Amino acid sequence: FAPGERHWHGAAPVSPFSYLSVQPVMKGKAVEWLGPVEQEGFQR
Repeated sequence: FAPGERHWHGAAPVSPFSYLSVQPVMKGKAVEWLGPVEQEGFQR
């Protein structure tokens, strides 16, 4: 992904998923998380 490109990480409906993120603060800014995904969004 290019710097600043919005993307997401996820799993299939029948697969477990764990995500650990370690983000340093750079130039006074840390990671910018996107909004939560509703359950129906996972069904698509």
